Amino acid sequence: MQENNIQIKHNPPLNVESTEAFLISIFGNEKDTVDDFIYRIKNNICTFTAYNEDNMIGLLTAWKNNFHPYCTYFALAINPVYGNEIAHKLLHCIEDNVIHPIQTTVWETSYFLKSFYEQAGFKEIRRTYMPRLNVAPINIQTYKNQLKPTQGFIYSLKDIEANHDLRSKLIHLVRDTYKKTHTANPVGTIDENQWGKLIFEDDTILEASYVILANDDIVGFALLHASDMPKTLEFGWRGTKNVVDRSALLTLCLNQIKYAKDNQYEFIDAEIDTTDPFQLELMKHLPFAPAPTLITFQKNGV
Repeated sequence: MQENNIQIKHNPPLNVESTEAFLISIFGNEKDTVDDFIYRIKNNICTFTAYNEDNMIGLLTAWKNNFHPYCTYFALAINPVYGNEIAHKLLHCIEDNVIHPIQTTVWETSYFLKSFYEQAGFKEIRRTYMPRLNVAPINIQTYKNQLKPTQGFIYSLKDIEANHDLRSKLIHLVRDTYKKTHTANPVGTIDENQWGKLIFEDDTILEASYVILANDDIVGFALLHASDMPKTLEFGWRGTKNVVDRSALLTLCLNQIKYAKDNQYEFIDAEIDTTDPFQLELMKHLPFAPAPTLITFQKNGV
């Protein structure tokens, strides 16, 4: 590699097809990764590209997230033939010009990028597992026999949707739970109405998303969502008040599995962060299939 041939360009006009071809050459058939990268380029705060003569060899794009406004997100794609040097050059382009910390997420199998971030002073703040649960072999009654009785009554979100007091209590519990599990990258100031929209959004299956009501208070919740995948549902946010109540969490989860079975669904997908003790409780006790892992790295300013 001849140094004189390397050019770094700031916010250059990018041809979508050639950019997509470059990303496919780096990420292979990871369509979601490529599509997300293209989306970020179109909705970013800056993009830097590296060229060797007319050939793109590196691409970095950075953006903000209104839900988590206190850091700057970025994605990086590098032709590994050129090693860490080009990755450092692109990273330096944003490090002095954006709000820190800076944060990125890569698949564990993206070993070049994983190694680069570890060497460049980034800290791993969490791992995210993306496992799938086959509901057919799960004997719901066997699980329930091993759990202590739930203290309280179970209602669906459909049951409580019109009850302003219970709806507000649910929103506060969901908000507080989310904040506790995202301390490394805090959530912004989101009003109750916005939280309500996130909880009761269109893909939330209200009749199979549940709360536990005890002493006129909501002490546990578990959301379930529709999926774009056939015969598949998605586990959503879940939690219990004050402590991780294994029996309550699994009881709500088993109700969701029963709903899936009763409605001819075969799988439930999950997105489980290592910073979320409530979701991790599911992984401890349910037979999820082995799954790919995402690693989130973060770096603070000097």
